[in-house]
Amino acid sequence: MDDGKRIGDYCFLHCDSLRQVTILAPTPPAITNVFADTTGLHRTLFVPQGSVEAYQQAPYWQDFAEIKAIE
Repeated sequence: MDDGKRIGDYCFLHCDSLRQVTILAPTPPAITNVFADTTGLHRTLFVPQGSVEAYQQAPYWQDFAEIKAIE
């Protein structure tokens, strides 16, 4: 990508119809924004066991309506 964006940022910013996201990283990856527009949208983030609190406190990841551990 010539505009300097990382592919992860690009994917998240342009997938506004996602309602559930699963991420396997035990610690929240650095990202500039998760979704371009979070107004009125309910999204659930599933993360590894023991990582819920870290994601709840991480910039931008905390924008998810719910953050749950993967069972």
